[in-house]
Amino acid sequence: MFERLAILVERRSWLIIAGWAVFAATLWWFAPKWEEVSRDDDVRFFPAGSPTVIGQDLLQRGFPESVASSQAVVIAERKESKLTPADLNWLDGVTEALIKLSSDRPGLGIRQVLDRRNLMIGTRLVGNANNGNGQASLIIVMLKGTYLARTSREAVKEVSRVVEEYGQARPAPAGLSHGITGSAAVGRDMNSASDESIANTTTATIALVVAILLIVYRSPLLALIPLLTIGLSPGPRSRRSPSLPRSRS
Repeated sequence: MFERLAILVERRSWLIIAGWAVFAATLWWFAPKWEEVSRDDDVRFFPAGSPTVIGQDLLQRGFPESVASSQAVVIAERKESKLTPADLNWLDGVTEALIKLSSDRPGLGIRQVLDRRNLMIGTRLVGNANNGNGQASLIIVMLKGTYLARTSREAVKEVSRVVEEYGQARPAPAGLSHGITGSAAVGRDMNSASDESIANTTTATIALVVAILLIVYRSPLLALIPLLTIGLSPGPRSRRSPSLPRSRS
């Protein structure tokens, strides 16, 4: 059998290569999009009957307009004294810029932007506001995506960009420091650390595989053949849009 197979491959090599090429193209064309078979979420990844998923659905049904799966929080602080009217005016401008971002980029999944002017929880977003000596204030950007979702990471990136650009166009008052935190920011940092770890592991693995192949084949040219095969193998991509696949992490 193997002898006949070798003769077939030797005499009909181009035909076999063309057949594999047609087969690969057919799979690429008819395969479902990567976004359709992956879950960009750390809650709905679980089965539909899981308590976490049921709780999330109930929360969204009860509070469809205000429920958030994660938050990006802009914090402004004056360490040595209370916030001044200029500080609060600057923060109001940041809020307006973030509201504009939510309307311009609906794909980011920004549900709502809350600050000290909110009627429901506004006073809770300024430290010790009732005593008149608030030294810090929060702006909460409520997001639809959970803290590990790709959309939430993109939203945190855009929120950071908007705050930075606003600060460049209109510098914050002297002595006022600000930063970004929240569950979505934590999720972004976790993914950054995970990506860095994966990159280091990949580099070490490649070096180890190359060393093993050189020892086994004892020829750089022969070792290059399996490396090229692995390197040219396509990764997961969508049928018509070769964007990065969504993942939980």
